[in-house]
Amino acid sequence: MLTKYATAILRLGLSAVFLVFGIDKFIDWTRWSGWIAPWMQPMIEAVMPLQTFLILVGIVETITGLLLLFGLYWRFAAILAAIQLVGISISVGLNEITLRDFGLLAGAVALALSKETRFALDNRRAEHRVRLKLKKKYRL
Repeated sequence: MLTKYATAILRLGLSAVFLVFGIDKFIDWTRWSGWIAPWMQPMIEAVMPLQTFLILVGIVETITGLLLLFGLYWRFAAILAAIQLVGISISVGLNEITLRDFGLLAGAVALALSKETRFALDNRRAEHRVRLKLKKKYRL
């Protein structure tokens, strides 16, 4: 009976993780610089300063979190979350954080593969498109 809320709970949980981590990069980006693998830092700094990179990551994570929170393009946001988590796992390497991120990755993939989620703005958009098609078809 409560299973109909499972994807909404998963979506909101992933949203909280990405919002907290994304916003925290604006507050204290230096704390996050320690999580970047030493072999990746020269590659990043060849393109842009580390601070800029982490702020950009924070922007992407915050946007992902907001899309998941409001259920707007939630499937795209879940795929984006999964891509970010794969990137994080590669850059951090195998450690205790990777195991946590693997669980988040599984949740993001499960959400991306699900048919629907409750309490999402996308549901309203879909209902509106159906109403417009019906009006057009029956000239209402």
